[in-house]
Amino acid sequence: MDGDTGENEQNKAETAEEISILHEPVEHTRQECRQALLVLDKNINSMLDNIDPDNVVNPLQPEIIYNAFWDSCDDLRCGAEVRLIMLQMFQRQVAMDLVNIYGDINALLDFCLQENSYTQVVNNDSRDSTDINAQPPDKTEHYDPQLVKL
Repeated sequence: MDGDTGENEQNKAETAEEISILHEPVEHTRQECRQALLVLDKNINSMLDNIDPDNVVNPLQPEIIYNAFWDSCDDLRCGAEVRLIMLQMFQRQVAMDLVNIYGDINALLDFCLQENSYTQVVNNDSRDSTDINAQPPDKTEHYDPQLVKL
């Protein structure tokens, strides 16, 4: 049992070290993407309107992205120094694009939310629901599948 305790302590120490290593790049990315993340959180909460916002975790927040990257480095079986260099490269290359990625996702979610609102208005309009010949309005005329970079 003492071996298990020592191994658990080592894992806790490694986890604490990894958290401190990732803290600076995560915070830097969070600050760079602050406005886009606020909009993304708002859009995600709007889509999940029946769920308490305090229980919703944005699956695209920087912490999750950086942790996934860091965990994927385990598969490479490289030393700590190499992992740190890779983390710096990741931050420079990928994290800088997160503002644009979040913007594109927000544009798509905005479009989806608008379409959803339109559907709800159509379902609640004044047409007689017993009229089997009533045709729903053509929503395809408003659909533009191209996303515009903001």
